Amino acid sequence: MTLLEPPRSQVNSVSFAGGLHKTVDDRREARSGRDMSVPGPPSPDGVLAGPPEVLEAGGLTPGLSDTSPDEGLIEDLAVEDKAVEQLAEGLLSHYLPDLQRSKQALQELTQNQVVLLDTLEQEISKFKECHSMLDINALFTEAKHYHAKLVNIRKEMLMLHEKTSKLKKRALKLQQKRQKEELEREQQREKEFEREKQLTAKPAKRTRAGCGKVWSSKDLSGPGLQISSQKSRSSLKMTLLASVVSCSRARLFTCFLRLGSQQASPLQLHTGASLTAKSHYEVLVLGGGSGGISMAARMKRKVGAENVAIVEPSETHFYQPIWTLVGAGAKPLSSSGRPTAKVIPSGVEWIKARVVDLNPDKNCIHTDDDKKISYKYLIIALGIQLDYEKIKGLPEGFAHPKIGSNYSVRTVEKTWKALQDFKEGNAIFTFPNTPVKCAGAPQKIMYLSEAYFRKTGKRPKANIIFNTSLGAIFGVKKYADALQKIIQERALTVNYKQNLIEVRADKQEAIFENLDKPGETQVISYEMLHVTPPMGPPDVLKTSPVADAAGWVDVDKDTLQHKRYPNVFGIGDCTNLPTSKTAAAVAAQSGILDRTISLIMKNQRPVKKYDGYTSCPLVTGYNRVILAEFNYNAEPLETFPFDQSKERLSMYLMKADMMPFLYWNLMLRGYWGGPAFLRKLFHLGKS
Repeated sequence: MTLLEPPRSQVNSVSFAGGLHKTVDDRREARSGRDMSVPGPPSPDGVLAGPPEVLEAGGLTPGLSDTSPDEGLIEDLAVEDKAVEQLAEGLLSHYLPDLQRSKQALQELTQNQVVLLDTLEQEISKFKECHSMLDINALFTEAKHYHAKLVNIRKEMLMLHEKTSKLKKRALKLQQKRQKEELEREQQREKEFEREKQLTAKPAKRTRAGCGKVWSSKDLSGPGLQISSQKSRSSLKMTLLASVVSCSRARLFTCFLRLGSQQASPLQLHTGASLTAKSHYEVLVLGGGSGGISMAARMKRKVGAENVAIVEPSETHFYQPIWTLVGAGAKPLSSSGRPTAKVIPSGVEWIKARVVDLNPDKNCIHTDDDKKISYKYLIIALGIQLDYEKIKGLPEGFAHPKIGSNYSVRTVEKTWKALQDFKEGNAIFTFPNTPVKCAGAPQKIMYLSEAYFRKTGKRPKANIIFNTSLGAIFGVKKYADALQKIIQERALTVNYKQNLIEVRADKQEAIFENLDKPGETQVISYEMLHVTPPMGPPDVLKTSPVADAAGWVDVDKDTLQHKRYPNVFGIGDCTNLPTSKTAAAVAAQSGILDRTISLIMKNQRPVKKYDGYTSCPLVTGYNRVILAEFNYNAEPLETFPFDQSKERLSMYLMKADMMPFLYWNLMLRGYWGGPAFLRKLFHLGKS
């Protein structure tokens, strides 16, 4: 397009306007021809033409008119359809492509806006998620957690290094000792050999066989053959044999006898499972806890050590009742454990394996090392199983600070650490909705923690909460009343029917379910949390023929003999006895079970009955204990001739010092069957 060429739109509009004017002019001429009788010359613009009479009548004044020259014309204007169609086609042909392009562009713009809005919403949601995830406090907490893990790993490595160094030194000393002993034995053998040479070098009167020398009683009693009482029996035999034989074959035979006698050694504490394990025992004990060791010691005296075996995989045996004081910092953890090899009765076979199957119909069991062991009598003492994993967030939550549990050797020291690190806030103690061992332990640590807070000046800043799934603080009213008084005096908060279901250790939150209103939960933040885990029978018992519907060993509550298998017996926490699961209960049960098995072995009916005796030393402070003792009917069965529901220092000393001594030195050796005889003595023979 040149500079003089008008735009296309302008040309079209001019042509359109020209056509419209032309049409109007044609219509005007036709109208003028119809209205005027005599046509005249065309009037100039703005001057109306008409007959003289009309002008004279004053209808119109010559000159400029106030009305439009087209007035009346447009009103009567008749539009041709063809022109309209042409006009419409022209408009459409001109503007339609642009309109279509505009419509398409508008649609694309709309679609782009929709996509942009969706993308924007997604980015906003991602931003919100990232913002919630990237919590600075959580990151710092996680970093502290991993730092603590690294510190603990370093400590464990140092401890392992120290232990390894000690073991190396000990091994070196043992090696040196053995070399010294071997040297001494070699020197002794040389001396004996020289003596034999001196004795055999003298001429001797031979027998007809030519291999022997006849000695008189005088020769045997002479100074050359005096044998001191300090010499071993094997040395005596060797000296006599060397004295009576002189041929080379006899000397060779003598050397073999000497070698065999030197290798013989006294019996060890217990025989090794890998070398001397048998496939059948008269009495087989499952479990090396308090009940298993006690019964093994008792059975050893009845049938002999070589006829008794214990199946137990653990290397260390723990006195667990003391862990309450370990968690409160009153006792070291090392005082609670001893090697299993040292507590198993001497001569009793230790089968170091785990039981995986019981077949009482065939009188045998199977272990995890694919061994089958049969028995004549079976004693089940497998204890109770801790199920931390039934609480969401555990046991991995123990890797965080501020949380511990006195029920595991791995977590008991974490309780003391959480107690020391406490500053201010909620100190929460829990009791699960399952049977537990030592049902008083969950609240013992609460009383000890309160005493520690008072001692360190933190008590005003501590809100102590005991959330229990039970409906009462204790099952025996006499002791429950005494504990309620302590709770009120020390301003402790106790919430009943509250069960711990989740721990958010990274946020220091505990979630509890209201057992009276299932599904209703409550979130409580904590500065310290002590967890008592859910517990249950060991997995191997749950599907075993010896278990009841709940998975516990189904025994008679009076005799502890199994209800369906007369040669099977149960003791301790793994049984369904309706009494509290404590070490004191195991001690009393061991005495009853000993008598029951003795009569069963004699084909007699058991007569001694277990009354459900159990004991719970309720530690209420660092120097106070309420000694609770009761029976099947939750009736007090107290040993001492005074009110045991009162806090006493003497009972604390018995708990902390006397009971461990009784456990290690009497109970595990099968000599402690509970305080029944003391109770009779103190109460003048009244049981």
